[in-house]
Amino acid sequence: MLSDRLPGGVQHALCFHGFSPIDSEKWRAAYDLSRRCHERLGIHPDQVTLDDVPDLSEETRWIDSWEKWLEKHSFPMPSSLVIGTNIIKRFKLPWVPNNRAHSVITMGVGAPAYFEDGRPLTDDGGQFLFYCDAALHRQALDHFDAMALDAWTSVGFSYGYAFTYQLRGAIDPLGFCFGLPRRGDMSDFNEARARWATFRRRTPEGCRFSAWMDKQQGNPASELVPGPSYSERLRDVFPLNYLVASHLALTVGSSSLGEWIEQDSSRGTLRQLADGLWCWAVDEIGIPAVRCSLEPSGLLVAPGGR
Repeated sequence: MLSDRLPGGVQHALCFHGFSPIDSEKWRAAYDLSRRCHERLGIHPDQVTLDDVPDLSEETRWIDSWEKWLEKHSFPMPSSLVIGTNIIKRFKLPWVPNNRAHSVITMGVGAPAYFEDGRPLTDDGGQFLFYCDAALHRQALDHFDAMALDAWTSVGFSYGYAFTYQLRGAIDPLGFCFGLPRRGDMSDFNEARARWATFRRRTPEGCRFSAWMDKQQGNPASELVPGPSYSERLRDVFPLNYLVASHLALTVGSSSLGEWIEQDSSRGTLRQLADGLWCWAVDEIGIPAVRCSLEPSGLLVAPGGR
């Protein structure tokens, strides 16, 4: 497709749930991880934005000035941290596209990030997202396993996945929740917000996803029936799925999920990346069939994700 070849139309995205830096040292590790994700693709981020840091404004700042600030301060514990690249690297001719990419770390969507004494609200409620332009970085998916292994060893997470999506057209409503890129037009922002609200409140898949996500943010939809944790179910079937041992032990018919995957090559391949971490890779063309086979098991929180 032409949109796959022109910058600005399609994005690769890598998401980790249960990614929760618990102190200043772990936040530093998370920040360093974010930079390494960019550097693996030859990208040099130049902007950073932090939310809810005392004595530090929430405006986007150049990463060089941020690094100088860090020389005199311990690493803060924000509710969110975003680093990335500007669309145009310099405003003089010739303009140089800066291979636009961003990473987003958030400690909760619509819920407080920390208790008043500084403890994180939940051990597994944070999220990490890295996304880049698919036309400019065609080989990004080849680097996602290394990024996942890096995240697993430096900070840790409970569940992850990677996918490719178009910025316009069939927009994933979860994109608003995760801070996925949007055009500068405010109408696009409002549309994404409206799609997210409709998805969460008015669709069966969205209600299930809400219960699943709310528990991770310390805000269960019901105290009596909290949503399952990220390590207990899957959001959907993606081209790359980063699973932990509890995922592979889930029951599918008379088999575990791990056994079920390995029983048929059309269900993808399962590779162990590290102690306790696996990558389940599924060909995009085969995802609808795999999703359809798994739906009766109840393991998929929001099949189709739309």
